[in-house]
Amino acid sequence: RLNPGEDLKESLLELCRHRNMAAASVVTCVGSLQKASIRLADANRERSDQELHFDEKLEITSLVGTLGSDGGHLHISVAN
Repeated sequence: RLNPGEDLKESLLELCRHRNMAAASVVTCVGSLQKASIRLADANRERSDQELHFDEKLEITSLVGTLGSDGGHLHISVAN
């Protein structure tokens, strides 16, 4: 369980590092966020206009993906 204000992705990656997990998957998630930055599909680091920023309470409706010691690839859907 995460506390309010904790970074979702970083917390999941830290869990993998702490438990020496080479690979893990996320198949579901229940919760909310106080703010979010979401990179759109096909975006790259040079195109900051392809990132959405929310500073409001959001309900997580879906979170799936893979995690590992070398990073993660997550897909999230949120609703206000």
